Amino acid sequence: MIDVNLAELPLEILELIVNQLDPEEVNTSVSKINRRFAQVSYNVICKKLADLEQPISRRLMESKANLERLSTDTSLNDEILLVSKLTFYQILHSEYQILCAIYFNKRSVEKTSLAFHGIRSLKEFQKLLLTDRADFHDKTVSSMLDGLRNTNTEIFESFFQNIWKLSSNCAGLLILRLLDCSSCSTFDIAASHEQFPSSKHSTCHVSAKFDIADMSHTLASPPDLPTTNTELARKMLAAYVCDAVRWSNIFTSLRMRWICLDKALAIGRRQTSGWPEMDPLHPYCTGEEQTVEESLQPSHNGNGKVVRRLSKKMTTSRAKTSWTGTRVELQLWCQAEDVPERMLSEDYRTALQNYQGEYHFNKPLIYHGTEVEMEGEEADSSQEYHFNLKYVTNVRATASNSQGFVQTTITMSESTDAAQIRQIKKLIST
Repeated sequence: MIDVNLAELPLEILELIVNQLDPEEVNTSVSKINRRFAQVSYNVICKKLADLEQPISRRLMESKANLERLSTDTSLNDEILLVSKLTFYQILHSEYQILCAIYFNKRSVEKTSLAFHGIRSLKEFQKLLLTDRADFHDKTVSSMLDGLRNTNTEIFESFFQNIWKLSSNCAGLLILRLLDCSSCSTFDIAASHEQFPSSKHSTCHVSAKFDIADMSHTLASPPDLPTTNTELARKMLAAYVCDAVRWSNIFTSLRMRWICLDKALAIGRRQTSGWPEMDPLHPYCTGEEQTVEESLQPSHNGNGKVVRRLSKKMTTSRAKTSWTGTRVELQLWCQAEDVPERMLSEDYRTALQNYQGEYHFNKPLIYHGTEVEMEGEEADSSQEYHFNLKYVTNVRATASNSQGFVQTTITMSESTDAAQIRQIKKLIST
């Protein structure tokens, strides 16, 4: 008989074994054996969370399709039920996306802490996916999701305060992933990369603009960032972006539920500034679907580069002078594997995942892009990683004697070995 030492087995084999265990046992026992088993436990929980994407997305698409099939014979109670389901799965999908943006962070070294929190959230998602028709009648959408939202809030707070290591995971990468989770934003994103990756760690450049309207006036101004501690300031900014995106998604879904049930609003009555224009024939849909364009352009080395542009516009009735919300401009030079997958062409993505070439650790990565036209330091094209950000919020002033807006402008320049961040607040009268 051959003696087998589990600790000497390849990670892939250990993951197959540990995957058969109850998630709670993985968390309380396996993850605490040593650093290697902590990595295995983290990978197993990541796989279990990744497996939730398909059922959550399928439920969301089904709930949308059911609303689109409504007829004049549908009873009001059935319509209310269908709208409640759509709102429920919209919020569930949003919470899942934001959790994945933070949890699927393989650069983090605190695998044990991440595994612990991931188990709790995993159980909440699994429980909510078992929700049946009766639950929507007996409970409100908000109360059904309270457990998940509270659990995720604890995860996010722990991540930003105790787990996140800026030395191994720069703030710009996370901020881009969080902004990409916004379900109510308009955007214009252009990502350029080689036509085919030359290595697993091939690079790309992302230029993006995001516009997230605060139609319900629930957005809070960013916190006052410390001027002498750039690491803390970047953590506070990323935590604020996480909260802003998360709650704007929730409030937008709940607001759209109210609009959907108000047929008067759907046909144009009581239409007020700031709300999306409603289509009388399709009151459950707003805005336009995102468009995707790809083009092959010449590059400095003659191999050609792919520019993939994603954009989404929304027709609204808002007046520009009273606009509140968030506007973001950013540019990022980084490894292609660190950006959201949808920003890369499908062929490039597939080739990158299957690439088996050797990575030259000592070879510097060179980025070639246009200079960033915003305040602060200009990007150094010889840096391995660089991120430039201009983040502007307009929040309605809360003072009783003020009719204006508080505008906060944050600019940040970040590389692997340095960072600068500035913040300016001013009152804009209307």
